[in-house]
Amino acid sequence: MLFCIGSLILIFISTFGIVVNLYCLFKFLSKPGKFSGFYKLCIVKTIPNIVICSSFLFWGGPLTLLQIPLKNVPRSINLIMGQVAGSGAYVLAPITQSFMAANRFFLLYIPFWRMKFVKYPITYLAISVGFTIAITCSILGYEGYLSFGLITQLFVSEACGYIFDPEMLVWRSEFINCAEGQSAIIFFCIVTPTVISNSLNLSSAIKLIFGKVSGITKSDERRRRRKWVRMFLQNVFQDCLHVIDLINCRYIYNLREETWFQFIFLSVSFVLIYSLDGFVMFYFHRDVQPEILRRFLTYNGVRRKSNAIEAFRSGSSI
Repeated sequence: MLFCIGSLILIFISTFGIVVNLYCLFKFLSKPGKFSGFYKLCIVKTIPNIVICSSFLFWGGPLTLLQIPLKNVPRSINLIMGQVAGSGAYVLAPITQSFMAANRFFLLYIPFWRMKFVKYPITYLAISVGFTIAITCSILGYEGYLSFGLITQLFVSEACGYIFDPEMLVWRSEFINCAEGQSAIIFFCIVTPTVISNSLNLSSAIKLIFGKVSGITKSDERRRRRKWVRMFLQNVFQDCLHVIDLINCRYIYNLREETWFQFIFLSVSFVLIYSLDGFVMFYFHRDVQPEILRRFLTYNGVRRKSNAIEAFRSGSSI
């Protein structure tokens, strides 16, 4: 019964995640005009979300539903799915998030930097760095890839890739010994951008509350501040999701050894966080929402009277 319910939960959440992220990706790409740096990063952010949700919908969920023993699961396919989703995409998401926080930070503190550096593809360079790190993390764990230092110790003798174990309902490493080393690398690649992102968000919050915008009219200042606050809140919510997932998969799941408990705080948390990440972008980008939904939200005052935004606006007028 646990496997049946668990698989249906994974399939349902991952389906929601794929739909909302694909919808955002399509609407982002079809927007007319030139994309801003933040907008480009939002487009990239949907990619790891889609990859992770797809790994559950087309692989983890069906394997669990059919209750296929791990020994009967094709190792090569399982390894590819695990490394791409459980390593590469898992790392790319917080790295992209830190770039989004940096984008907000520089726009608030150095608003004219774009005029000086517009001829340099800084956003594309940042995206390239993120994908390079993600691809590197993805190929870790494949047999035959040797490097130096810790990576050499991990992969000299045997593979250390992530696979989905339908008997445990979670993604896990193939070998426990090498799992510690690979987890340390991935943990560093996630924690570092998360700390940077939250630090930049704190600085951006201070600027939004106490900063003044000069050289423009009051109405333009209020309109610009509302836009900044909306993007800032999107970034904060997405950062919080990654922090919650990090706490769940590193600490909370170890509190109990029952399969259902670890399933909730590993697999369910994993796919739910990246599904909600797409929903956050859907909510804060009014231009991607269907017209009927925008009217409904405006009519009910959900967005117009947001307590958080009002708090920032009132604080900025002190």
